Amino acid sequence: MRPFTEIVDALAKEETQRIWAKVPVADGEGLSWRDVTYRQLGAAADIMAHWMDQHIGQVDQAGHQGNVVTYMGVHDIRPPILVLATLKTGHKVGFSSCKTLYLHRNL
Repeated sequence: MRPFTEIVDALAKEETQRIWAKVPVADGEGLSWRDVTYRQLGAAADIMAHWMDQHIGQVDQAGHQGNVVTYMGVHDIRPPILVLATLKTGHKVGFSSCKTLYLHRNL
């Protein structure tokens, strides 16, 4: 079984125009939809992974477990990008909201 990050990277390279998501965009006349491709998803995850390496630190290969990165924000296309970036860097992600009190108590 291939890792999820490899599948997304392959789709980003082989099927550059394949649509991953549609996001709402407010314009002057109302609401429209914008396509987000697998290529854009892969690029966003790579940029975020690079940022994490630079600002949080790289996970060494000697068994270090990585840091927990907590996301507190809107549930849109950003959380999946963060998940891909943490998978690529070896860090962990926790999603925080009022519904995840268990996470807060056990950090």
